[in-house]
Amino acid sequence: MEGGPGTAEARIDTFDPVAIILATCAGLYAVAVSADWRAVLEPASMMALGAPSNRALYLLGMTGGPPWECGQWWTVLTASFLHGGLFHLVFNALWIRSLGPTTAANFGPARFFVIYMLSGTGGFLVSNLASGLPTIGASASIFGLLGALIGLGLRHGVRVSKRVSANVLSLAVILFLLGFAMDGVNNLAHAGGCFTGFGLAFLLPEQQAHREGGAVRALAILLLFALGLGFGMSLWRNWGFYAQGLPMC
Repeated sequence: MEGGPGTAEARIDTFDPVAIILATCAGLYAVAVSADWRAVLEPASMMALGAPSNRALYLLGMTGGPPWECGQWWTVLTASFLHGGLFHLVFNALWIRSLGPTTAANFGPARFFVIYMLSGTGGFLVSNLASGLPTIGASASIFGLLGALIGLGLRHGVRVSKRVSANVLSLAVILFLLGFAMDGVNNLAHAGGCFTGFGLAFLLPEQQAHREGGAVRALAILLLFALGLGFGMSLWRNWGFYAQGLPMC
């Protein structure tokens, strides 16, 4: 049986956080739909097709609104993995699949996960403090990935910026502009996530310059643990209200 430090490091380097995030988003969407399947059968519009109820989303960790007002601060972590409908999920999944591999290749898998988590957290903090509106979705984290790649391009010029395709940048501009034309889009969270990711690009060295050390891997593990704990705390705090049909708090 072969092994050793080199083998362990290779396993870590080949870890695919993009696939894990996508699977987690899809799994939690399925749980949210199952928690209140009757709501899914009554969509308000085509864009709301397959939309879980707000109560189901609050149960799992939606941020803003009653949970934020009741002190459920950890929802700024959990909300990045919840989605309000089938189109919402698919659209964000395509963005994660487009930006995720490039970000992970430049920064490394652990740094990529840190950027994803902290960008979502930063975006939702801005949204909650400025408006307090209920919100979910991976888009704050997605804008954080874009901000990180833009920041990396500014640090290193053409060499890195060429890796971000013109198509992805064009879609990013379109998405940002659409946020002002469509209802229900949280532009505050988008802006907060983008600026967070942009700042992290100057704090976290890219993959080519420095291999991921124990500190950044420990931070990624800590954020992963905090995420799991956040989902557990949301279920623990909200299950009684949910099961009894009471207002969520």
